Amino acid sequence: KAIFRDLPAKSRPGDTVVVFFSCHGGRTSDTNGDEADGFDEYLVPTDGRLGEPETMILDDTFARWMQELDGREIVIILDNCYSGGTSKGIKSLPTSGEPSGPVDFLDGEMRRLSKDLDQPNTVVLAACMANQLAWERPSTSSAPSEGSVLTYYLLESMKAHRGLTVGSAYDEIKEPIDKYVRQTFQAEQNPVFIDNGGGKIL
Repeated sequence: KAIFRDLPAKSRPGDTVVVFFSCHGGRTSDTNGDEADGFDEYLVPTDGRLGEPETMILDDTFARWMQELDGREIVIILDNCYSGGTSKGIKSLPTSGEPSGPVDFLDGEMRRLSKDLDQPNTVVLAACMANQLAWERPSTSSAPSEGSVLTYYLLESMKAHRGLTVGSAYDEIKEPIDKYVRQTFQAEQNPVFIDNGGGKIL
């Protein structure tokens, strides 16, 4: 409701709207044959139930919601992972199969929809690639809740700069995130930036 009803009602063409999601993500078999990798990615709402894709927010559904924001600049920040395994400190749900390649949540959908939008100014900043996990910073005595790795570095970048484009933020945080995750978790996390906004969206 907040995304597909309230946000279109409270914004106008020409506005910049931001959709920020930090929780769990996963993937399931493609439901309508429009995914090249054979999988639909999804976001997990608070009432999502594991093993029941119909309770999740599929990328196809989310893309249709974005159609209601026709004419706006849209910034979508997704701090969650899309493939296998669960353990303390990661943000994923178990799924079957772990195809590799760049994250596809919304990428294909937004490209397909762009021809129908009057102002296809949309950027997506995702925490990791489709075969990677999105990690959370561990709690310490001095910092009990630093949150997710992407969110932490993104906020630090925004504090340090005014008038930062989403693309510039991505350029600044991608290497520190990769370095931190390698050193802390002996894993890889490579943020993904999809720019349909011409590099101008703040």
